Amino acid sequence: MGEIVELVSQFSVASDYTQINYQGKPVRVSPLEYAGFFKWFNNKQAGIPNNIMVDMINGEVTLEKPKQNIMYSESERFGRNLKRFLRFNYRTDIFGDFSYELDEEGTPYWIVAVHEKKIGLFGGTENQRISWL
Repeated sequence: MGEIVELVSQFSVASDYTQINYQGKPVRVSPLEYAGFFKWFNNKQAGIPNNIMVDMINGEVTLEKPKQNIMYSESERFGRNLKRFLRFNYRTDIFGDFSYELDEEGTPYWIVAVHEKKIGLFGGTENQRISWL
């Protein structure tokens, strides 16, 4: 990341990653995130331009440019913050964990499970559906 001058001061690598099969090989993907409030303010129109991909077979790390920039993430502010966007648009749903994934063409998605309480308010849960953004 430090070798890419236009990104190093604006973005950092998100601490969480997702392990997926991408084009027939196991990889770990992680989106970039804004390095702070002012970095977000200067770059919010374009979104996050890249993600990091680690090949789990040979350990090679690459900076990938997805087909479209990432417009919703956990490092976004206000209405494009991932959790806030889902909460305002799906007010009655109970969400599980978020995971960042890519399809075979390299398009980024956020996957989240929607839970339904089956035994009281604090009892057992069941996955009702999977939503993606």
